Amino acid sequence: MVNPLRLSHLLAGFDTTTDRDHERISKVLHDETGSLMTAVALQLELLRMDGVEGLQPALDALEQAFDSIRNLSRNVHPKIVERIGLPAALTTLVNSRESHFAETFQTNIDINATGSPEMYRIAEELIDNAIRHSNARTIELRLTHAGELIVRDNGQGFDPKAVTTGVGLLRVRFWGKKASLRVRLRTTPELGTMFRVDPAPCHLTSC
Repeated sequence: MVNPLRLSHLLAGFDTTTDRDHERISKVLHDETGSLMTAVALQLELLRMDGVEGLQPALDALEQAFDSIRNLSRNVHPKIVERIGLPAALTTLVNSRESHFAETFQTNIDINATGSPEMYRIAEELIDNAIRHSNARTIELRLTHAGELIVRDNGQGFDPKAVTTGVGLLRVRFWGKKASLRVRLRTTPELGTMFRVDPAPCHLTSC
């Protein structure tokens, strides 16, 4: 049986390592890849100024690639919430996951709400788990004006007593405890799952 205290330390170490890896990836995307793409765009623009025709499709494709790189760089950076705020970070998160989910995302995000980086991490974990494991037709993410985060899906649900040591829930518990968040879970096999997260004394329980 896994020692909960040891697992908590492992998760804390993994969390730090992930932040460092994400920061390196973000720096490479922004500084190195972005600079190379800028150089290519300038060369193409110079060729067009010299009268070379047929370059517009390449310039348009390059601009789309720039947008993808910028979005990816923002999404992997560990300080995305500090830089753009929780509402914008959650919107970026959903946009980045839409291509991985063949069904429907529903969002209702109050742009004036505030929240911690850990709340973003919880949303990221819950959305990724729903995409991979729930077989849902719809995933809903809400952030209320009061700062409550709700992630719900209409998938197969699960027995929380059977998976309380799953890594996904342990990571959610870890981030909730780190930021003094209350995480409430309601799930029914074959009917779906809902998590509610709000700034309150941390625990993971049924609604």
